[in-house]
Amino acid sequence: CDNVGITNKRKPALFFMKKFLLAGLFVLFTIFPLDASANAPTLTSITPSSGTENTTVTIYGTNLLVGGTTIEFYNSNNQIVASIPQTMTSANGTQVRFTLGNQFVAMVGAGTYQVGVMTNVCPGGCSSNRVNFTLTAPTSNAPTLTSITPSSGTENTTVIATPPTPAVWLVTYSAP
Repeated sequence: CDNVGITNKRKPALFFMKKFLLAGLFVLFTIFPLDASANAPTLTSITPSSGTENTTVTIYGTNLLVGGTTIEFYNSNNQIVASIPQTMTSANGTQVRFTLGNQFVAMVGAGTYQVGVMTNVCPGGCSSNRVNFTLTAPTSNAPTLTSITPSSGTENTTVIATPPTPAVWLVTYSAP
């Protein structure tokens, strides 16, 4: 007689546990579908399409996540040559922004690259399609001259070196 009462109390508990488990699985597969590639990033454009050091670049697309997003640069042989983390992602996942640092530009070098995005929504990561970006060589900040007068001289000759700007440099050379 006592066993009947215990069994009846367990049946409703098992019923609710099964319902709770099924609801949990439904939520789990709704948030993280079995086909996680459905959440893979897709790129539509990149602005600007070329740049050099200190250029801020924005990639537009879908499923560009906050955190866990890496920008990858591929050469013409489809090999990854560099990757950098994003510095800003839009709240709705439609754009990701990064800045080309001088060390990155020096390491990768000038050329046209395929740029893609890798996110962590899939096990092992999800890669996007790629868009073209041209990395240009940085301009030199070294001074240039338009003329030197006179073109030859001896010790203590005054030489005037003219840069392309309105300034004029006066250089005097003395032998040691």
